[in-house]
Amino acid sequence: MYSCISKALVVLVLHFLFFLPSASAIGAQFYDGGSNLGFALFTTQNASSTDLQMQIKAPKSAGWGAVGIGDVMNGALMFIIYPSADQNSVTVSARTSSGHNTPTPLDKIDLTVQSTSIKDSIMIANIVCRNCTGDQSHQSADVSNSIQPWIWATGPGDTGDNAVSTDAKDVNLNQHDNYGVFFVDMTATHSNSSALPTISGNSDISVKPLPSSVPTLIIIHAICLTGAFLLLFPLGVVALRWFKWVRVHWMLQALATLISLLGLVIAIAFSAMDPEFNTFGEGHQIIGIVVVVYLLAQTVLGHLHHQNFKKIGRRTWISHTHLWMGRLVILLGMLNAVLGFSLAGLTPETIGIAVIAVVVAAITMVLVWFGGKRGKDSGAPIGSSESSNIALSGYNTPRGDDDGSRGGYGQGPPSRGELSYNRGYDTRGYGEQAPTGGRGFV
Repeated sequence: MYSCISKALVVLVLHFLFFLPSASAIGAQFYDGGSNLGFALFTTQNASSTDLQMQIKAPKSAGWGAVGIGDVMNGALMFIIYPSADQNSVTVSARTSSGHNTPTPLDKIDLTVQSTSIKDSIMIANIVCRNCTGDQSHQSADVSNSIQPWIWATGPGDTGDNAVSTDAKDVNLNQHDNYGVFFVDMTATHSNSSALPTISGNSDISVKPLPSSVPTLIIIHAICLTGAFLLLFPLGVVALRWFKWVRVHWMLQALATLISLLGLVIAIAFSAMDPEFNTFGEGHQIIGIVVVVYLLAQTVLGHLHHQNFKKIGRRTWISHTHLWMGRLVILLGMLNAVLGFSLAGLTPETIGIAVIAVVVAAITMVLVWFGGKRGKDSGAPIGSSESSNIALSGYNTPRGDDDGSRGGYGQGPPSRGELSYNRGYDTRGYGEQAPTGGRGFV
């Protein structure tokens, strides 16, 4: 009795395993439920190359659908499908793009269209690309990459006269309504089967889609960090060195530091969700973490400098460390903003941010230099106890007031019994003593 039951169970298990599709038959599959775009992939080895065998599906109502090799539109190798002139088949166009411009056809792609159809208002194309892997003159897939990035998009759903229906490979397409990124484990796509891949169901197989929230987080991150280092920090420096607005200075620097910290937290969040960057090994990521850590250290150093200066009335090693670290942090943050846009593959934007960073840095340094020179020429005292990220400047007050009331130009020299510090020189009169701990410096 038990022997019969055991044999029956073994037969059932073997029968179940036999009808399970093998890994080589599954390959990889991506499906986006919002746009109903589907993609299936096999890779097969032949004598001269590794072929990509693909099936792409997209709703006819979308106007067009596409997948592409790469993580951004710029330079990606795209396979775009749209209705052909007879409305019963599909035109397949291999294209690439410069920046976010309309993709243009590629002539050097060895692409074979196996079959196309439109069934139940769904466009289907089965294609094979024989030079889409390895080292090519265009973007290509790495069959050994377990996180090969692909992009996808669908059109705006044009109807009437705007509907795409042509056999031409270079027809102009309107900008996408839906798009995203997914990562394919190319090592799981190897197949010895002659069958073409088929999209089955709406699940992802050997694929990690990038969460739709990531592009938004990236934009917020970019706004936070470029705003902090190309606007707020330089404004804080100019407020102190040129206008002598002490409180405006430290408020701007504190705000910029908090925004930078927020930008780092956001960056860590979306990097952890992105299979391409979750190892945190990129130079932009490493520099970003270092910069924010330095900013937090700057806050502590600025406070210690302020307390020491109130007590002894002169700069210490803490003051100079705060001064030079601040200069380094701002320049490093500007550089990292440029590296961030470069990492995203946004070449025109990278050039634009680089130009802005150079201009802002140059203007800031000129104003700092002339601000310091103007202070020396007018006899205004130099030296500061307030937190600054690029330069220190301040003024003594008679009774420990931190209101900067004695710090403006044209207010005359300090009265007898008060101490003025200019470039480290003691300008006290005969018989005058150093200030007591009760006197504050702002």
